[in-house]
Parts: sequence; C-alpha cells; structure tokens
Amino acid sequence: MTKEETNLYKIGAASKITGVNIATLRVWENRYGVVEPIRINGTQRGFSKKDVDRISMIKQLVDAGDSISTLSKLSLEELELRMQPSVNNSQVNFGNSKDKIKAVAVGTRIPEVGRPSPHLAEVRVAARYELTSIMDDLSAINLDGDIIIFEFASLHPDTVELIIEILTVSEISHALVIYRFGSSNGIKLAQLDGRIHPIQAPVFPIDIQIASNFAVNSTFGSSGLINVTKEEKDHVPFNEKELWEINMMSNPIHCECPKHLSSIISSLRGFEKYSSDCEDLDEKDRVLHKELEKKTSQARFIMEKALRKVIKDNDLNYSTANPL
Repeated sequence: MTKEETNLYKIGAASKITGVNIATLRVWENRYGVVEPIRINGTQRGFSKKDVDRISMIKQLVDAGDSISTLSKLSLEELELRMQPSVNNSQVNFGNSKDKIKAVAVGTRIPEVGRPSPHLAEVRVAARYELTSIMDDLSAINLDGDIIIFEFASLHPDTVELIIEILTVSEISHALVIYRFGSSNGIKLAQLDGRIHPIQAPVFPIDIQIASNFAVNSTFGSSGLINVTKEEKDHVPFNEKELWEINMMSNPIHCECPKHLSSIISSLRGFEKYSSDCEDLDEKDRVLHKELEKKTSQARFIMEKALRKVIKDNDLNYSTANPL
C-alpha cells in the first residue's frame, strides 16, 4: 500500500460516516464527479477526509433542496459558504466532582484543551486516533478515559449509531461530538441517547472544557432530560421468568394488582424490544422509535417500582410459581 493509500475510508465506511448510501455515492462519483476517490490496489475506492467532508456537505445541501448537478461544480470553500452554519455556544455553570477529565480524541482537528477556566476540571487528551484507524476493527480499540471527543463533518443517525457502537466497545460512558453540520434527526437521536453531547463547530478549548465537565461531572444529559438517580442506577428489572411466576401465582392479597402489573411490564418489555429493533426505517422513523424506546423504558421502570412495592408491602413470595 502506498503512502497516499493510508488513512483512506473504504466506500462502506464513507457511506456510514456521511449518511449517503453506497449506490448513491457511486452515482455521485460517476455521473456528477462529486469526488474522485483513490483506487486502493487498483480496485477498491478509497475516500480521503476531504472527500468525506465534501460528500457530507453536499448531502446536507441536497436534503435542504439544492440540486446535485449544481453542487457538484462547487469547491469545498464554496460549499462551506453555502452552508452558512449558525453557531450558538452557550455557557453553563455547575459544580465539579472530578479535578481531571481523561479524554480520548477521535479526529484530526481537536485541539489540546487543558484548563482554560480554573473553576472547571482540566481536560487532558490522553490518546488521539484517526477515525479510519479504528473503524476496520472496533474490537481492537484500547480506549481508556472518561470521555471520547469525536470530530465529524456532519451528524446524522448513522453517525450516532457508529458513536454508540464505539462507546459500547470502549465501555466509556460519555461522548462529546464536535460537528459542523447536523440534521435535526441526527441531533435529536444523539440527545435521546443521553451519553452523547453534540456541540457545533467552530469550538475553542474553553467550549470543550465546559462541555466535557457538563458531560462527566453532571448527572444531566445534554438534552436536559436525563437525570439518573441512585434508585435508577440500582434498579434491577424483572426477568420474564419472574413476571410469568407472578402472573401465574394464586391470589394471596384478594386483588389482581400483581397479575395486572406483571402483564403490563411484560408488554412494555416487548414494545421496548420492538422499538429497539427498528433499524431498517428512514431517519424520521428511526428517531421516533428511539424516543419510543426511551419513553417505554421509563414507563417500565415506574411499573416495576410499583410492583416491587406491592410485593414488599404484602410480603409476597414468587420464587416458585404456585399451581392453578
């Protein structure tokens, strides 16, 4: 492999990052000359970061109603001017719980952060990666830190799913995503996850310090809707065997509450799983089902808490299902 073939995205990775499907990428290349990817080993397409940035911007503009034939003739700088991003970096104040935040940077333009504000925890970038170096084999990633700082040209549902996959493999609880352009569905999906904190570029070290402290040293998610209490962290959900036993046991308290509650919880579990599995939908429906999954999980927690109270207050034993 030649030097120019290193740090290139294969077409599948480029599709996942930009949100443009593989068939459309080929049409944009062959018919409109949007990009001219390098041929890896003479056959496979290899997209540079500049190619990916260009495709991401064109997708945002096409989604907004612009013509691909017009956009394909514009330079990267002209596309950036056409985007005209609006930036609104807000300031937040909260108390610290960590004095140093260990960060892992994934991207090429993430600055050193340090401690611009002495009132917030220092953010120390302990390791840096190119996205291309970790996409081929996520299981080989050895990420250790409090937060991953990502840099993406655009934020859309496929990007969010990639971030979630990396968080799952790395077992890091928080991600700060610096993006230049974002679809409303991508931003909403990120906020619904609770672990992902999007911030629009351009950003400065103080912005990253504030956002990282907000993510790591606060119990609130970036959407302001996530507030994980100790009770929720310690909560152990019922499994299907327990719910079946409770539903089948004879009636020791002269009411149907345990049966009704166990039935409701079982139905909520099923709908939660259904919403989670809806991956082959369009962007709008994927965001909707993610929100439904989240709301259903919250409803299940409330119902399970109620059932625990009924069991405790009435000293019920459901370790073995009673025969009818």
